[in-house]
Amino acid sequence: MILLDKVIIQNVPFYKLHSIDNFKEELLKYGYTDDMNVCFYNMYNDDTKTNIPVLCLEKTTSEPDFDYDWDENLEYIGENVMTTLIPFYYSMFNGKQIGFFIINIIHINDVEVDDLISEYKEICNKKRQNKYDVTRLKEIDDYLNDLFKLYPNIIIKKNDSILYNEDDSIKINDFLFLQDVYIKNSQKGK
Repeated sequence: MILLDKVIIQNVPFYKLHSIDNFKEELLKYGYTDDMNVCFYNMYNDDTKTNIPVLCLEKTTSEPDFDYDWDENLEYIGENVMTTLIPFYYSMFNGKQIGFFIINIIHINDVEVDDLISEYKEICNKKRQNKYDVTRLKEIDDYLNDLFKLYPNIIIKKNDSILYNEDDSIKINDFLFLQDVYIKNSQKGK
């Protein structure tokens, strides 16, 4: 079993690895080695409206990118790098289902975080934003993303397509998206 911590921020659950050593040991039991690029993510599934822990094989490909200059000469402009994530639930080596076990449930009920998220939403909902608003959004964005950097990326799965965030942190916009989804779902049940 891969050991996890469940972190709840404003009623939205996220999962993070409890220990990187446990993660590596468990992957070896299922037949995966260090060079196989197995990564841990949170996946929001739009069909089931849930956020679940998932393992993905990460495949990175690159190809040279060319473009024409003013004289119509073909010139090299860099590498075009593409990352594909392939979620899996069973080991491809022994067919066993890969299990997760939640050790800790951590509630982050920080008044400062709540206030910042509320302020962020308020500024985003304004019809006209001035220079101060844009600067303040950037400050809040940087602070919250710094705070959430401990948690793995969110993959948002919609109708069998997977969108991938390139950074190693939860973006505040993704958090707000998940928060809105969870609020709407909790209101449906009432």
